[in-house]
This record gives sequence, C-alpha cells and structure tokens, in this order.
Amino acid sequence: MNLEDVFIPVNVRDELNIENISNDSWINAVEIYDRTFPSLSGKKIALIGLIGNKSDYDCHEVRNQLYALMKKEYAMMVADLGNFYLDLNDPKIFEKLGYILSEIQSMGIIPLVIGSNSPFVYSQYLAFEYLTKYVTYCCINSKIDLFFNEDQEAVSDNYLSKILLREPSYLFHLIHLGVQSFLTDQMAFKMMEKFYFDVMRLGRIRESFDDIEPFIRNADFISFSLSSVRQADAMASYDSSAAGFTVEEAVKIARFAGISDNLQSFSIYGYRNEIDNNHQTAKLIAQMIWYFTDGVAHRFNEVKIGDEINFVKYIAADVAGSQPITFYKSRKTNRWWMEIPLADPHHAGKEIIPCSYKDYEMASKGEIPDRYWLAFKKSI
Repeated sequence: MNLEDVFIPVNVRDELNIENISNDSWINAVEIYDRTFPSLSGKKIALIGLIGNKSDYDCHEVRNQLYALMKKEYAMMVADLGNFYLDLNDPKIFEKLGYILSEIQSMGIIPLVIGSNSPFVYSQYLAFEYLTKYVTYCCINSKIDLFFNEDQEAVSDNYLSKILLREPSYLFHLIHLGVQSFLTDQMAFKMMEKFYFDVMRLGRIRESFDDIEPFIRNADFISFSLSSVRQADAMASYDSSAAGFTVEEAVKIARFAGISDNLQSFSIYGYRNEIDNNHQTAKLIAQMIWYFTDGVAHRFNEVKIGDEINFVKYIAADVAGSQPITFYKSRKTNRWWMEIPLADPHHAGKEIIPCSYKDYEMASKGEIPDRYWLAFKKSI
C-alpha cells in the first residue's frame, strides 16, 4: 500500500504566524504532509487527522495549537501524515482504516489518531486483528458505550459493541477508566463483570489517581474520549459532563500512555471546533499529544520482566485462599508487576501483568488483590 495515496495533505505552515513562533517550536522540526509525503524512517509516531468532509476544520485547529508548542526534538519523532477522509457512506471504511493503521504499526510506528466521533475506534481494534495479535484495549470514557435490546442483549451498533461481539475475537482484555455511574446503563456494568473486565469509576480514581498507571501500562491500544474531561476544562466536546478529569489529569494520562512499552496505538476523539471559544479544547488536545510524545521519548524498554539484573523479586507467601504470589519491582523505574498462574490446563505456565505497590502491600497482608483475582478468573 502507498500511504501517500490514502491521505489528504494539510496546509498548516501558511496559516501559522511564523514571525511569532520560536525556533524551538514543533513547526520547525515536524515533517508534515503538505506538499510532499513525509519520510517514516526513524519516526516513532504517525499523527493522523480524521475528517468527515474535505473542508473539516477540527483537526486543523489542533495542529495550529500543537505546532506552536516547544521542544522541537520531540517533533523530530513525529510524522504528520495529514488527514484521512472517513467516508461513512463507504460500508468498508472502517476496515480500510484498520488496514492502514496495521501497516503503520507493522513499521514499529504508533498511530496517533485525532477524530471528532468514536466509530473509528473499531478500526484501531481491527488493526490488531489484521496483524493477528491478541489485544488489551483501554477505553477512557465517562460512560460504557453499550446499548441493549429488550432481551438485555448487547446490540452491535457502535464501536464498543462491535469490538465485543466480533468473531473470531482478538480481544484479550478490556479496561474501562473514568466511568461515571449516573451516565452508564447498569446492564453494561453487569456485562463487564461477566467477562472479568476491569472498570475503574471516576470516584475511585479520585481517591488515588496514580492507581490507573498499571491499567494503562497493560494496554496495547487506548482511545481517549474528551467526554471524560470535565466540561469546564473541555467545553468543545461531545457529551461533556460537569464531572470528569482535569486538564492536569488528562495530560498525565497521555504521558502514562506514551511511556508504556506495550502501547501501539492511541486516539483522542470528541472535539467540536465550531464551539471552541479561545481554542481552549484544541489547546488541551495539543498538550495531550505533547505529553504523549514526551512519554514515548522516555520509554524504558522494560519488556523482559523478571530478569535478576533489572528486577527485584518479592514473594507474598501467606495470601488467604491463594498460592504464594510473586511480584517484580523494576530497579530502574520502581514500577511493579505480578505473576498470574494460568488456570487453563491446556495452557500451563504464567502471565505477568502490571500492578502497583498497593497490590504488593495487600498481598503481604494476606489479602488477594482485585487485579490478581480478576486476571486469575479470566484465565480459567
């Protein structure tokens, strides 16, 4: 596939006031598909804008805010591929986008997708299916986007339903962060519980924000809905609520995502340029992209978990109702992982998943951490 043929060039440089832009700004370093298609050699991130019509301005305003930001060495890791026309009249459009994303991922490059609505998230999932990779998906949204018929069965009319009901399935695990109970159908909570998926409500995150880091570290791809940010901080978003993440929390989530060695695809959606007074929400998205890139620049390459040189091994021996639980702490980053024995007799062995120091503390006191219990039950 020739990527140049599927993307639409963007005109950013001519609209920025270059005279007022610092030499250290992104616009002076990033490769943009404006006249010629950017080289992907040595790039770590491919920025993609999704547009519903060829005069769509949403992604353009985000670029205007992004390319005025500083630290151009980060921009050198990024190739802006321009826009992709998400033609919803084409019945195969999500499959086409999924294939494009899979091509980019196969080069070792992370697609960073900006869109106005959520349906394209299905394409993020399909990219892994085309690569025949089982995937852990982290959905950051103020509600669980599932709808049910009169028989209380999930109906396949949106991105999340399509991912969950897809056969054969390449979805290994689903993590849902930032959920607000008063916005979510209770049947959705029951369905998540039935499949041992992780759900972390906004209120629980508020108690200890950094507890979400291991969930994000476990994800292969993430979609971030601006509806999960409180309305005061992201007024130009769809389905915004008075409650939600702050700007500071949103950019911290983006950095958690970027620094994760597992993450291979990231998206931000829900932006409405036409109501964005003072470009406040475009600035938020730009800052999230900046912090995501900062995270990618500082990855630790901790992929071989448990080797004695880089990790300290701890064993919680007296855990009620469980065999001893083995933990690993990175000597470099102080991050934690734990072993999950595989209960399926056809798949003997163990799985190692990200966790927190709190999980180790709980196990040391003889209690089974929720994260361990859900992962173990899922392996049965």
